[in-house]
Amino acid sequence: MTKATVVGAALLVLAGPLQGQTQQAPSPLTVYGSFGYVRNVSHFEEPIPGIDQNGMAGSLRIMWNHGHLLSAGLEAGLTRVYAVQQQLADGSTLDATLDAVPILVVFSMSPWRRVHVNVGTGFAFSKSAISSMGSDASSSSFGTTFMGSAGYFVPLSGRFEVGGELKFLRLAKYDDNNLSLNLALAYKFSRK
Repeated sequence: MTKATVVGAALLVLAGPLQGQTQQAPSPLTVYGSFGYVRNVSHFEEPIPGIDQNGMAGSLRIMWNHGHLLSAGLEAGLTRVYAVQQQLADGSTLDATLDAVPILVVFSMSPWRRVHVNVGTGFAFSKSAISSMGSDASSSSFGTTFMGSAGYFVPLSGRFEVGGELKFLRLAKYDDNNLSLNLALAYKFSRK
């Protein structure tokens, strides 16, 4: 994608009418649950035979809506980073997976009706597991992470909303970038 395309798209988005603050008192807490398809979009310098960069991801986010455009909250999730399955020279198989558990502080705003834009930063626990020749091994590591997402939600009732979310997750420990498309459900707690 060229710089001119990115700048043009940004200007088009920013030229649209933005939503001002409304007088309606928001629900103080909203819980979002999401689940969907994830793809590791990282570029590997050396091709990895048998790599599967596709997987599933899920997360739970709790947001505090205090009556302004900006909301704050916490998010925890589980995402597949990648899996590798290789046939070894002796005929046995090697199976390896890398999963991550990001824990983030998230800031969110709704610049347009039903649209939520989120950014978050925090840390992630990464767990790798390997199985080969009848032996299993695993290891864990810890690193920083960044998340950016945009979601569109449609109300089902006064408290429930359903929608979709496109999420980018950067895992700095191994320079991995995940892009996920999720189905999301939101529940707004009542002020009463």
